Amino acid sequence: MKRAEIIDGRIVNIIEVDPDNVPDWCAGWIDPGDAGIGWLHLPDDTFAPEVPFVTLTVEEAINQIVKMIDVAAVVITGEVPEVEKLSWTAKEQAARASLSGGITIEQLALLSIEANTRGETIEELATKVVLNADLYRAAVAAMTGTRRRALALLDAGDDPATVVAYVRDTLATITNKG
Repeated sequence: MKRAEIIDGRIVNIIEVDPDNVPDWCAGWIDPGDAGIGWLHLPDDTFAPEVPFVTLTVEEAINQIVKMIDVAAVVITGEVPEVEKLSWTAKEQAARASLSGGITIEQLALLSIEANTRGETIEELATKVVLNADLYRAAVAAMTGTRRRALALLDAGDDPATVVAYVRDTLATITNKG
């Protein structure tokens, strides 16, 4: 099912979620129906077709850009507990060490526990961890580049609403939602 994030009376983000597993961070978002990004959210929970963005200040644009990038990161990784995210660096180091043949006892223990719990070999887990780490790092680089370009455009005096639209469209491509 679709969920729409509404900021300042407009749809700024639309995502597809599993109706049986709606993440807490978007539980309050509403069904946009056939509406799209930029559409107005009316008081009766209907939507009006896209109209040009209202004038945004540079500060409002930066706030929207940061929020959109945060949402895009969750779209890429899925809903993950913070404690698991904290293990990603150590797990990636262990996985790379395992695949190169230079794994320590501590790293082996880290991978063994998860591999045994998941019912896969350490090599299978290590391969998945390295692939996911590389894909995530590439996505983060693209999002960081997008944010930095947006800030440069704002510094150069570009229209904040146009810059926000650029970021929205670029993030849709990065997250495969565009």
